[in-house]
Amino acid sequence: MHSQEQLQLLLKNPIAQELIEVLENEGSSVLKELDFSSINTVFNGLKTSKRGRPNTYTPDIKLKAFLYGLAEGKRTIRGISRCLKTSVAQMLLHLETSMSYSTLDRFWHQLSQIVEYVFKNLVNYIKQLDILGDYQAADTTSIETPFLDDPDAAWNYDATRKRYYYGYGLLLVVDVDTELPIAARFIQGKQAAKKDCIQVIHEAFSLKKPRVFLADAAFDYISFQKEMMQEKILPVITYNPRNTHQPYPITYRIQQLIKEQNQKVTFNPKELKKTFRRRSSVENTNNVLKQLGLEHLLVKGWYAVKTHVYLILLLRLAIAIARYQHDNKSNLRKISLGD
Repeated sequence: MHSQEQLQLLLKNPIAQELIEVLENEGSSVLKELDFSSINTVFNGLKTSKRGRPNTYTPDIKLKAFLYGLAEGKRTIRGISRCLKTSVAQMLLHLETSMSYSTLDRFWHQLSQIVEYVFKNLVNYIKQLDILGDYQAADTTSIETPFLDDPDAAWNYDATRKRYYYGYGLLLVVDVDTELPIAARFIQGKQAAKKDCIQVIHEAFSLKKPRVFLADAAFDYISFQKEMMQEKILPVITYNPRNTHQPYPITYRIQQLIKEQNQKVTFNPKELKKTFRRRSSVENTNNVLKQLGLEHLLVKGWYAVKTHVYLILLLRLAIAIARYQHDNKSNLRKISLGD
């Protein structure tokens, strides 16, 4: 599909429309404050040859220019290019000259390869706002596609909905206080591999080390929970007997781990249950992402759907940043600037 057709298809999606609304309300302040410079190294890695003339503008400036054009109501790459010829755009974006259609067209093709890194960039920006709490929670969610001819999708079982679906999955770690996604991975199905789970959780911990980590039995990895305890992180994770002939009479794995370490220390089951209830924050985040269009797929194929998923995540963070800049005491769990 031609890049122009891809853009027009994306702009029909409520996700893109919501992002444009955010940019129209708080666009200038968001674009001025956000630093996308870290994606430049990633873009340089995409080059297959050192030949050719050097770029006039770095990828981070191109991304800002693209967002500016969308915020100005332009719905085509050619329209965005014309928009960037105005003195206002050039002053805001610090452009010495406008960007050509071919430049923006090439950028659109490359965008799908770096949206994951842009997401991490925005997460780091959220970190700098100093709004993240001491509790984190993890979960996976289904991403069902309406395209049964999608060659990269697969049949998966969703235990929550108790049915099979055709599509993909998303592994997510959220900050419990703000319900914002702080680490994510696009995966083949709702069931995530142990390696993926641990890597994504480590990404969240490197952003900010929590005091408490919450997850269901799918994340009941004994050695990893012991590692958390050594790092003074309390893992409140539902116990998974894993075909054990004699299951422990416990609800959370931490109860047995503490017992093995020190017979004199015990946890109050009611307090653990109360703490575990806060895991609902990650379920709320998944629901919000689906309200924003996580499963509203207009594209198919691994890379196209992955781009769609990360655009949803970018939108969620962009809304939070816009709300915070509008009022740093606002409720970042809300997804409307007007609330």
